Amino acid sequence: MIYSIKSKFDTTIYEKLENGIYSSSVNTGIDEVLELEKVVSSSLGTGPFNSRILIKFDIPKQVHSSSVEIKPQGAVTSLINLYSAAPENSAAKGTTLHVSPISQSWSPGLGRKSNRPYTTDGSSWKHAHGIAYPTWSNHDGTPAPGASITIGPALNIPPADIVMPTHSYQRFDLRLDVSHIVENWTGSVIPNHGFVINRRTTHEANGDRHTHLQFYSKDTHTIYEPRLEFCWDDSTWNTGSLTELDTSDGSSFFIYTKNNNATYEYGTKAKFRIVGREKYPVKTYGTTSAELAIKYLPSGSAFYSVKDLKTGETIIPYDHTFTKISCDSISNFFEIYTTNLSAERYYQLEIKVYESGSSLLTPVGYYPIKDVFKVVR
Repeated sequence: MIYSIKSKFDTTIYEKLENGIYSSSVNTGIDEVLELEKVVSSSLGTGPFNSRILIKFDIPKQVHSSSVEIKPQGAVTSLINLYSAAPENSAAKGTTLHVSPISQSWSPGLGRKSNRPYTTDGSSWKHAHGIAYPTWSNHDGTPAPGASITIGPALNIPPADIVMPTHSYQRFDLRLDVSHIVENWTGSVIPNHGFVINRRTTHEANGDRHTHLQFYSKDTHTIYEPRLEFCWDDSTWNTGSLTELDTSDGSSFFIYTKNNNATYEYGTKAKFRIVGREKYPVKTYGTTSAELAIKYLPSGSAFYSVKDLKTGETIIPYDHTFTKISCDSISNFFEIYTTNLSAERYYQLEIKVYESGSSLLTPVGYYPIKDVFKVVR
């Protein structure tokens, strides 16, 4: 199961945008794009000058406590998702990004990078709440430029790291496991002030050039707002009197949905029943048609994904733990929260199937479901 939420607010803070007294106090809280940039040498003076991304999510209590709406089974994995706003040929070149908990509260502000004069109310590289407020401090009270990325030596919570790919000509969407940070928030070890995303400190300080990275912000006019996913294994297995479908030959069977309602309201949980049938059943004598016999896809062999019908992009990706298909005495099935999707758009399901008992290395086939569905407000 995957349950996602959108960010509450976000902003980019810049170490220096131009010469002057407000160079480190600029707020960009309503820009449509979040940026990680590094200026090595320019008219700004001796660099390098960096930017960092601040982003805040309100963690729903249902995710980490007993709830009627959401009941995670076992451990919950938390994944932060940022979607690239850079062109296809903006290459990511072998650098490491840190995602760390912010150690104090901050204000998103209402500024833009393009504003003249600059907006100085709200968070910036120098100030957490605006130019009229004190500068950023670490958790132990030591002043620090920009967003604090430490939370005190006693807590010892490491950042989440991701190494950017070294090959050129690709977009880079950020999807990173931040479970250890979220667990410290939900366990009340540290307060939730959000994440700071930045390059490794040594990469910020050296003279190497790094690709300018751009991600869509909370204020984007697209469907690509930042999200935080909570993922857990919700699969159950009870086949009743059903018989198993032979999946050794991917071309010998087909899959479809039995109960697609065509439209689902945003904010609800939709249940999809998946039916697997043989294309060429063995002829037998009986009172019912063998062609109508429902058989179940073997346990742990089938997984689902969800694609945006218009763009073809995968919104809910395959995962061998979190998108595992369940079974009861009626058929295979799975459930999705429509909050993972955008309202007033059409979606298509796709099923990935492996041979029963395989090592899940090579699937026997991918099966797009013909009947699409729409999420409505």
